[in-house]
Amino acid sequence: MYDRVSFFELSDHVVGLIIKSDINEHTVAEMHRQIREKIDEYDKINLFIEIEKGAKIELKPLFKDLKFKFNNAEHLKKMAVVTELYWFSNVLNIKDLMMEADIRTFEHENRLEALNWIAE
Repeated sequence: MYDRVSFFELSDHVVGLIIKSDINEHTVAEMHRQIREKIDEYDKINLFIEIEKGAKIELKPLFKDLKFKFNNAEHLKKMAVVTELYWFSNVLNIKDLMMEADIRTFEHENRLEALNWIAE
């Protein structure tokens, strides 16, 4: 389970996740555990998420993740998502209308731009 998601910190308040597999309930649970630990430590964080090419997202875990992000919205300042899942980018654009966090999506070719933006 733990090799599905890699975690890193760009700075004290910038947390990064690289998702290396399809996103299912186990993947989402591990992501949420790590994010919650960082929120408990720093209160407000910037979140970088990269979903590797070819990954798929199951519907039920997607809804759990959306609920988690809404419930923790006051702790998320910025969120950068690198993905080729264009429909997922559209979901994030809708979520952006309901959350105060600045949410941006990037294609894999713009990964460095995403890292620079989230670290600001």
